[in-house]
Amino acid sequence: QAVAGSSNQIAENTLRDIVRRLVLKMAHRLLTLLLLACIGPSVGLTWVEAENLSLIGRHFQNLPSRYARLPREAQSKVRDAIWGLSLDSAGLAVAFESNASSISVAYELTTASLALDNMPASAVSGVDLWAADPSTGSWRWVAIAMPITQNISKRLLQLQPRRTPGAVWPSRWLLYFPLYNGVSSLRIGVPDGSSLGPCSGDCGLGLGERPVVWYGSSITQGACASKPGDAYTNAIARALRRPVANFGFAGTCFYEPEVVDFLLAIDAALYVVDCNPNSEAMGFDFVHNRSVALVRYMRQLKPDVTIVVASGTKMGPVWLEGTDNQHARGTRALSRAYDELVTQGLGRGLSFVDVGEIYAQPDGGIFWEMTVDGLHPSSLGMEQITH
Repeated sequence: QAVAGSSNQIAENTLRDIVRRLVLKMAHRLLTLLLLACIGPSVGLTWVEAENLSLIGRHFQNLPSRYARLPREAQSKVRDAIWGLSLDSAGLAVAFESNASSISVAYELTTASLALDNMPASAVSGVDLWAADPSTGSWRWVAIAMPITQNISKRLLQLQPRRTPGAVWPSRWLLYFPLYNGVSSLRIGVPDGSSLGPCSGDCGLGLGERPVVWYGSSITQGACASKPGDAYTNAIARALRRPVANFGFAGTCFYEPEVVDFLLAIDAALYVVDCNPNSEAMGFDFVHNRSVALVRYMRQLKPDVTIVVASGTKMGPVWLEGTDNQHARGTRALSRAYDELVTQGLGRGLSFVDVGEIYAQPDGGIFWEMTVDGLHPSSLGMEQITH
């Protein structure tokens, strides 16, 4: 009994020591993160607010906040859920030119909810820095800010000394805003004496081109990319060298003219209407009738507008559900709506795209690894959609 008691005491002391060391390690890490977030870079830096550089994705004046997506008058016209999501900064970015050796950012978020159940804080509330490769002009990823508080101040990058063999010094930069949080202020910081200003041209982004306006669901808003630059509207904009305006509203895309009224005020190259991921749950007749009515409404207000209507991606274990499942019915409804519109003489400048097989494998299966939850694409899925 004495030996057993002694062994138990040793085991208990060992466990207590392991727990104590683990707690101390976690506390040290948390304190370090808090200090980095609170102190941040500030000394010897020149700061410029993003709206004073080449701001991308802001299409209205009279906004309720500096980096919102819909104008103030929309609050009384659209549903409350849409209005709340319009305050998120999805699709906004700032391009700038600088000869700085380091790039810092300081920004303030409007809500304390930094992450979602299926989406990390790096995308929901983080910012994402890219740079144009001087040798090719292509945009390449650089760094992210991982928020742990609503007020973030961080040096994103320190370049290698200029004489370092093979070191690259970009001069064109692109910073993407959070996808599912609002931003009240965002400033870029560079060392004192460095240049920092808006793009002298279009920064290789086609900033003077008419945008593609994308009206869609949570997937369009950016769920569930790992970082803002991976959201497909942002990735497509880089690929096309043309702005893509993000009007994705999570869970609330139901072919609503009250929303489109504001989007039609934008001088767009084309409009993508991508509501089926939300609307197909409402049934065949809902998708058919709403989509027909919306296209007619858009053509009434803008007769020459170019419109793409898109079906949603498949969701969940559709292989268990037979051929007459929710997604199939929604796609058939949208396809029939398109055929009717063409028959009625509204087919010019109107396209229907079925993206149900966008994650398809060669054997006809689905790459569910391209999604986070069987519906929302991961960054890998966003890349597939972009291609």
